[in-house]
Amino acid sequence: MKQYTNQSGIASLPIIIILLSVVMLMAAVMASLAEQNRSTSADQRDSGLALSFAKAGAEDALLAIARDKNFNQTYQLALVENGCSAPLNGCVNVSVDVGSSPKKITARGQYREYVRIITAEPMIDVSGAITSINWQQQ
Repeated sequence: MKQYTNQSGIASLPIIIILLSVVMLMAAVMASLAEQNRSTSADQRDSGLALSFAKAGAEDALLAIARDKNFNQTYQLALVENGCSAPLNGCVNVSVDVGSSPKKITARGQYREYVRIITAEPMIDVSGAITSINWQQQ
């Protein structure tokens, strides 16, 4: 049997395998981080939409109070088509409580599984004009 004396390339094979393993591991970590970032961004967007919907509902109630200082109602607003049908992807539940002084508006915005609540307490003068509004986010 013939012996090969030039085997200098055989040592580079394990090095190539190790380098390929490291590169593949780095690619897997980067893909995982990219997916996590995408998911976090989507969650922030959806939560922000729920907050925007709640604010829109509170502002709608404030407009109703500005037109009629005795306005007292609980209602729903669909801010997107079919927003208040299941699943709730753009619905706001608004209630105006006149039992308290000042009036208290509670708007509950929902987008997918995210729910955000805003309360507004408008100060109304004797003529029925809104002079100031105390906003709170829950």
